[in-house]
Amino acid sequence: ALFGRHFDFPPNFQKFESVRLDREGDGTLLTIKQNGAEKRIVAGFGEWKRGELVWGDFPKQPVASTGAWIAPDTYRVRICFNEEPFILDITLKQNGAEISFEAEFNVSFGIAKQPPLKGAMRKP
Repeated sequence: ALFGRHFDFPPNFQKFESVRLDREGDGTLLTIKQNGAEKRIVAGFGEWKRGELVWGDFPKQPVASTGAWIAPDTYRVRICFNEEPFILDITLKQNGAEISFEAEFNVSFGIAKQPPLKGAMRKP
């Protein structure tokens, strides 16, 4: 049950600080804090949800997102950048009080698959 729980990451070169999943209407809200800024991605379930996102060196741009539980402890969201040929898959896998966070682009001029990050559940 990942919903409603914050997971914090130790310092890393990608500057990811935390991640959280929440229910949002008929979709899922993925909130990622990176380098002091919050990125909010609403992923549809069985459908695409439109939104805007700033990621990496990209300026804010329109995206469409969908997500699904691919295992009881694993959630994956796919983000399609509407004005670029990029698709980003983010996979969250919970193992007790820890989480694994993986991000992978379909194509890249640099590293397509980022090294996985391990985070710990924030204590209330």
